[in-house]
Amino acid sequence: GKNLSFHKMDLRDKAGLDNLFCSTPFDAVIHFAGLKAVGESVQKPLLYYNN
Repeated sequence: GKNLSFHKMDLRDKAGLDNLFCSTPFDAVIHFAGLKAVGESVQKPLLYYNN
């Protein structure tokens, strides 16, 4: 197995993401808080955009 690292951050923070991706090699990124209901995303687009 591999040792995994966890980075809690706002995915809308472009500067923070740039810093993280430039300083750390990644094989994958998983967004654990992602919403996925298509019908609700049409009714509440800002909720899904901000998520």
